[in-house]
Amino acid sequence: VIDDGESPLSAGPLSSSALSREALSWRRQFLGSLVFSVPVFVIAMALPVDTFGGGEALPGLPWRTLLLWLLVTPVQFGFGCQFYRRAFRALSHGSSNMDVLVALGSSAAYGYSVVTVAVAVSYGEEGGGQACFETASMLITFILLGKYLEASAKRKTSEALSKLVSLVPPTALLCPPGSLPGAGGDDGDEAARSVP
Repeated sequence: VIDDGESPLSAGPLSSSALSREALSWRRQFLGSLVFSVPVFVIAMALPVDTFGGGEALPGLPWRTLLLWLLVTPVQFGFGCQFYRRAFRALSHGSSNMDVLVALGSSAAYGYSVVTVAVAVSYGEEGGGQACFETASMLITFILLGKYLEASAKRKTSEALSKLVSLVPPTALLCPPGSLPGAGGDDGDEAARSVP
C-alpha cells in the first residue's frame, strides 16, 4: 500500500475560527439588543398604562411613550443598522432578501410610532400612547436571536464535519470482485492496488 500523503478530504478544518467569531458577533448583538428590548417589552406589555403617574412630558406625549421611544431608538439604528446596510446593498443590485423585509418592517413600525407621536404633540392631544415602538424593537431582537442560533449551528456543524473528515484514512486498498483469497481467484496480490 502506497501513501502519497495527499487526500482530498484532509485539506484541514472548515474555518471554524471564522464561524466562531461570527457566532460570537451575533451573540453580542443579540444580548445588546436584549438589554433594551426587555424593558421595552415590560413597559409596553406588562405594566399598566398609568405606571409613570399618567403625566406627560409634552402635551400629547406621555412619559411612558417617551421612555419607549428612547429605549427603542438604539435598537432600531444601532443594532439594526446592519440590516439597513445589507438591504440597501441588495436593493442597489436589483434584488430583495430577508434584510429588506426586516428593515422595511421595523422601519414601518418605528416610523408609524414617530408620526403618531408627532401628530399628537403638534395638536396637543392624547394619542402619543398609540405608538407601537415595541414592535420595531422586538422584531430586530428576534431576528438577531435567529442569526445567532444559525451561526452557532453552522459552527457546530463545521466542527462535527471536521472531526468526521479527520477519521478518513489517507489510503485504501481496492480489491476488485473475485480477487480476494478464497473467492475463486488467486491469492489477490496482483489485483489489489493502492488508491489514495
